[in-house]
Amino acid sequence: MTTPGSYDEFSMFADNASEVGLALDAPPVVRRVAVPLDDGRELSALVWGEGDPEVVLIHGGAQNAHTWDTVALALGRPLVAIDLPGHGYSGPRPDAPFAPRAFAPDIDVVARALAPNARVLVGMSLGGATAMVMGAHYPGSFRHEVLVDATPAFDPVKAAPIGEFVRGPESFSSFDEILERTMRFNPTRSAFWY
Repeated sequence: MTTPGSYDEFSMFADNASEVGLALDAPPVVRRVAVPLDDGRELSALVWGEGDPEVVLIHGGAQNAHTWDTVALALGRPLVAIDLPGHGYSGPRPDAPFAPRAFAPDIDVVARALAPNARVLVGMSLGGATAMVMGAHYPGSFRHEVLVDATPAFDPVKAAPIGEFVRGPESFSSFDEILERTMRFNPTRSAFWY
């Protein structure tokens, strides 16, 4: 979990927009919000825009709500991007660190608190699996669901290297050290993409 205030989390919006050719006339209106849960944990989210949020975004494993920054900039609509439990600024679930079935009730609380009228839920990877659970156990919460690179089940043996990568060091001495670890755990990816 990231420590709030340890860096300027809103400093990269202009770079994100520039990379994809978006005009950014003024900094976007974005705020960090913490939503308390009944068990004492908090889930964190980025609330984009000033109107009633239309979309809720859930990132993948080992990512955070900022995964969606470029999408949010391109959409230019009020939306909420949630940090899954144990990701970004959200407190972890000690009972289920990577469990969509356990995450869904938490996401439901945050979505109801911050985006009660949102019509679209978008989930990527682990967030997509969580969105599937949301659709099954909280029908009617969203009119539409969009799944990005999500699977309803996974093979724990094949997924073990991902877990090992995610549980890696919390800090690195250099970018080259990060790149080396990333390449080691993603041997089919070219360094060109990094």
